[in-house]
Amino acid sequence: MTLHPKKNSKFEIGMKNYRRIVSNPQTIEMLILGHLTIPKTYFELSKLLRKGRSTIQSFYIPRLETKVLVKRIEKQNRAWLFQRTDKEFIPL
Repeated sequence: MTLHPKKNSKFEIGMKNYRRIVSNPQTIEMLILGHLTIPKTYFELSKLLRKGRSTIQSFYIPRLETKVLVKRIEKQNRAWLFQRTDKEFIPL
């Protein structure tokens, strides 16, 4: 099955613009901690790391909170702000 030439060219342009960065969780956690020199929200972290907000919110931040490397400090509008704790990150 082939696509219509116009649709095929749009599809090829879309695929060239698609970029997904796959890395291991420890690398992403180190990057998050590096960006948290000042408090940031889920949305700000997701833009910086080019990851989905829900991935940051449901996977990475809870892992860092469990390890006591990140804490919630206050709400900015309806979004939580996160800050690093003084505990040092030791990757496994």
